[in-house]
Amino acid sequence: MSQALTTLGVDVGGTNFRAALFAPDGKNLTGISAYPVKDFASAESAVQQFFADHSGYARPARIIYATCGVVDADVPVITSRNNPWQLDRAQFQQTLGIPTLFFNDFIPQAYAALGLNPSQKFLLKNGSEPTEPKPIVVIGPGTGLGVSVLVPIMTGAGSVRFHAIATEGGNNPIGVRDEHDLALVTSLIKKCNIPHPTYEDILSGRGLPNLYRTICYKDDRIPGDVKTAEDVALLTASNIFAKRTLEAFWMILAGFAATKVLDNNAAAVFVSGGVPPKLLKYFNPSAYAQSFMLGRPESQTSLLERSTHNLITAPDPAFIGLAQMVRQL
Repeated sequence: MSQALTTLGVDVGGTNFRAALFAPDGKNLTGISAYPVKDFASAESAVQQFFADHSGYARPARIIYATCGVVDADVPVITSRNNPWQLDRAQFQQTLGIPTLFFNDFIPQAYAALGLNPSQKFLLKNGSEPTEPKPIVVIGPGTGLGVSVLVPIMTGAGSVRFHAIATEGGNNPIGVRDEHDLALVTSLIKKCNIPHPTYEDILSGRGLPNLYRTICYKDDRIPGDVKTAEDVALLTASNIFAKRTLEAFWMILAGFAATKVLDNNAAAVFVSGGVPPKLLKYFNPSAYAQSFMLGRPESQTSLLERSTHNLITAPDPAFIGLAQMVRQL
């Protein structure tokens, strides 16, 4: 690829830094790489490592950099509680000498939902096709909990295109629909020392241990030293509370999805992120559907029932979304 035609696409979450070089059509990817975030002191050093590992390619003409955290034109430094880097956008471009477009990491996750083939998704809940274009919600339990929305926009030619908007919906307080939700929130506050529990505190890689602790405390059990989602998963073979945790994950996710459908009048939900595909064996479609409708008044039933939910199973959906962005920007 020549420099004039190449874009470096970067996707950064709380755990991994992923990057690839894209041709203008977005279809020809080279240099696909992934590095642990913890191995680098800064975003710039991670990009420089990518260039060192792929020195045979011309440096790109631009970078599309998608990262966790709030990306706001009025805030020059991007930070996230799930990623230790302090990303100064002006300094980043000055250090690398390459024009860069910055986005929240759930912008490419959203666009990925538009470019999936049938083998790259798994049906969680069937719905119906909308008679007119409606918003699409993308929810992603990973290190944190990302949320974005695809909004349909009519073009001058009479066709429809979708515009992705990143949100901080993962930081919504946990909703209470019944006594089980109330016990969960109470346990998070009083026993897990989380004064204002959010969905990210339980529906994420760092949040699953909190959910496991609340389930143990409910039966007066001591949870032990469980620090990561992997710790919880390893316990499932011999620990009924760990198994209940991973089953409860899907039911709580369904309730969260219902809230997002109602927030956005959405016709579809796509679930992405690194956590859900690993927990698919604990998914129960009837329990998911029941939890999705739990506590909802009859006036909301029709909208909720019509929504279709899919799990994104493609291994690197961010690259699918970045390819769409390369073609559009």
